[in-house]
Amino acid sequence: MTAASSTYIADAAAGPKRGLARAASLRELRMGGLLLVAYVAATRIGHLQAAKLGVQIGPVPLFLTEMFIIAVGLCVAIARPAQIVCWLTTGGLARAPGLLLWLLFLTSLLYAGLAFDEWGILAIRDLAIFAYGIVFALAYIILDTREKAATAMRWFTYSGVVLALLLIADTVSGAHALFLSETRIVTAAQILAQSFGGGDVGGIISFSLMALIAYAVASSERRTFHIACVAICLYAMTIAQTRSAALGLFLGMIYCLFGMSSTQRMSFSAVLVGSALTFAAIPILLPQSHLAGSISTLTAAVQGGITLSADDNFYFRLLRWDKVFDVWRDNPLFGGGFGRPLIPASLLNEAESEGLGFNAGLPHNTYLTILARLGLFGFVLVMGAWITSIVLATRASRRSAFGPDALAAGAALVAMMGFATFVLFLERPMHAANLWIVAAIACRLAEPRTRPIDVANGSPHLRPQSPIDQARRIARAKGFR
Repeated sequence: MTAASSTYIADAAAGPKRGLARAASLRELRMGGLLLVAYVAATRIGHLQAAKLGVQIGPVPLFLTEMFIIAVGLCVAIARPAQIVCWLTTGGLARAPGLLLWLLFLTSLLYAGLAFDEWGILAIRDLAIFAYGIVFALAYIILDTREKAATAMRWFTYSGVVLALLLIADTVSGAHALFLSETRIVTAAQILAQSFGGGDVGGIISFSLMALIAYAVASSERRTFHIACVAICLYAMTIAQTRSAALGLFLGMIYCLFGMSSTQRMSFSAVLVGSALTFAAIPILLPQSHLAGSISTLTAAVQGGITLSADDNFYFRLLRWDKVFDVWRDNPLFGGGFGRPLIPASLLNEAESEGLGFNAGLPHNTYLTILARLGLFGFVLVMGAWITSIVLATRASRRSAFGPDALAAGAALVAMMGFATFVLFLERPMHAANLWIVAAIACRLAEPRTRPIDVANGSPHLRPQSPIDQARRIARAKGFR
């Protein structure tokens, strides 16, 4: 047995460590890693407004996500061309998620090519929704060590806390300069809920919240800090009033329970009970406080969603889902293709009818969008990559090194699943890109360390073996030179 194999077996069997393993510094990330971390931070803190930043090159608009993909793609093409060529030609990268997303990428190109003559820019829109899976490959290649993946995961997590602080400060102060407000009916009793920031803000905060809970339970290091950040994010979620984020939070908590050891599960249960009691006590003890009012309306909104009450948002989605379901039912295996309108004109709101918004006419349910466009075939590709990334993260969470980071990645991915049920998720570039970045983080954290120490670069870290290196090793073993 080699020394590297012994290291891996010991690493896998030791169980979760109490502290956080050392992550890579910003200097160690190099250019590609810095671009990735900067994009994650910008789209977490700046939310949808940051994602709208762009330039016009002739007739083609380039927004932040497209510019990020081009920049990181150039870094990969210069520094690691063999790995991206390997993925583009064979899908041989990061096991099952890499292969499934490669098939999704090729399928998207085919569907867009078939639909372009008839639907034009609408076919390109759908290509962007599904072809953003290439971000997975770019992120996986750039984050070539577990140390780098852990750094990216922590930036993803803490950036959501910064957004939560900004939302709280802007709302509680009464300034309302950074986040727009929305008032809607949430129950049959005509209870009004006022939210700030919109669904995307609530979703971003919920992803960080789940990651923070995972960190707090799996590691004693920074536990007090992580619990404080959990409280901040919970407060911000009551302000955002995003029910889809609450669903994601619920699913994420269930995942954490199954992904933990017995000791961690007991700690997590204690945290949940304490949080629930505090949540229930605040409206009673501090009924006039801003937080008490936010908790009460969020509770009413969630109850209204569960009971399917007379809620404008609910019926807005229900009517659309019915029409999109009909589209999928006509083409269950391979979907209706790209570009084709999914919603009849009678169900479009004013902004959509005027052609405002790149995602006009979509059902606000990512899973139905996938089924309508790509059928069960495409659904298996997307969800297969998503779920296998969660499985890999769960397995890696039991290792001694980077276990808390892996659990955080898995929890965030599960929270995204719940959030995607009622909103535009893959349909928004910033969400799609961050989904596949976190999936790449999960897959990298699940990688064993099999290569010797990188002495040449003065790095004490063990680096994972690339597909090209594996091919060379096999060729040498067979006598080829």
